[in-house]
Amino acid sequence: VDIRLSNNSNGINLGKKLSEHHIPFIYITANNELAVIKKAASTKPQTYITKPFNERDVIAAVEVIRENKKQASAHIPIKTPKGIVNVKFNDILFCKADNVYTTVITTDRSYVERISLKKIQSLLNEDFVKTHRSFLVNKNKITSRSPSVIYINDYQIPVSRSINIDDI
Repeated sequence: VDIRLSNNSNGINLGKKLSEHHIPFIYITANNELAVIKKAASTKPQTYITKPFNERDVIAAVEVIRENKKQASAHIPIKTPKGIVNVKFNDILFCKADNVYTTVITTDRSYVERISLKKIQSLLNEDFVKTHRSFLVNKNKITSRSPSVIYINDYQIPVSRSINIDDI
């Protein structure tokens, strides 16, 4: 989206509408005035590229948007009594194994499924790390840590002695 469109239209107004509909966009413009940049930034573009632009910069910005969108929509199917629920990776705080069952703790509820922790780990991405034989945590959700414990909000998750806390 350009800041100055034809017919005296304003690209920032278009950016607001795109943002309201959760459509990712990039500003490509010759306008580099601070007041305009601040106004444009308030519409939450993915990035702001000034002219003259490099084609590789635009390609890189589009690829970053694609990857972010793919990550945001990644999910794991969980069987529940009411059918299969697709739980987004980003909503998962951690998983806890208990014999043949694994509990998946999310931001708003938990799910219990008859599946091994190893199988769940194979379905998730690199944001998830095993901290203990019974726990798999989302690294992006860690709120604090010590050598033997990780905290995710009010949850206390043990860390095995064989795990280096600095690697998490």
